[in-house]
Amino acid sequence: MGTIIKDAWVQVISAARPELIFAFTGLQPAQFRRLVRLVAERGGDGIADGH
Repeated sequence: MGTIIKDAWVQVISAARPELIFAFTGLQPAQFRRLVRLVAERGGDGIADGH
């Protein structure tokens, strides 16, 4: 599943598909969850919008 943001196709990797996390990120599921949490704490919405 993806979302179009400002004429760009964005693929979303979620913890709902743990078998894909390592293949696309090189991270273990626990590491990925920590990364997602850290990005959210530091203003993830602004980062997603390119700010």
